[in-house]
Amino acid sequence: NTLFFDNVTWGGNCHASIRMLGSDTVMLFNDIGQEYVAMPDIYLRSNGQFVFWGRGASAVGLSMEIEGEGSGVVIGDDALISNGVWIRNHDMHAIHDLRTGARINRAPVQTVLERHVWLGHDAMLLNAERIGMGAIVGTRSLVKGTVPPRVVVAGTPARVIREGVSWGRSNDGMTAAERMSIGLPKLPEG
Repeated sequence: NTLFFDNVTWGGNCHASIRMLGSDTVMLFNDIGQEYVAMPDIYLRSNGQFVFWGRGASAVGLSMEIEGEGSGVVIGDDALISNGVWIRNHDMHAIHDLRTGARINRAPVQTVLERHVWLGHDAMLLNAERIGMGAIVGTRSLVKGTVPPRVVVAGTPARVIREGVSWGRSNDGMTAAERMSIGLPKLPEG
């Protein structure tokens, strides 16, 4: 198992409790920089798993439980993850149809947060495959499947409540770099 920090401009904080049960597991933190990263419970349960942490991503309190050989989670650059957030790539237990005996819930998935995603307080990603760039996941939302880019999703289960939006770390609005990171042009001056 490998835990790798590639921090060119280290100045932030990283607090984590990490359990790796399998072998050949990799966690790569790509330049936390000045950000704060708190992960009270990271639980990698199988062989060959991975977690990639993008440049400048931050987390006030993120817990992850990853199941399935070769499964993993990608946290994109400049992600903002609030307190009490859980990412689980599976339902934790198999659910079976009693009449046929067939498994009716999904096998573990790969979870990808694209760049500049904001996960609100107590959000849960359960079998979530992709959260599109610039998306906002509302407080206490339950996300399964995929979320399109540049939308707000909220609720249980989460649904799109607003399209064509994103967020900025500053109260003054999005920076030019934040706009460019999600594929938008700079705003005209004036």
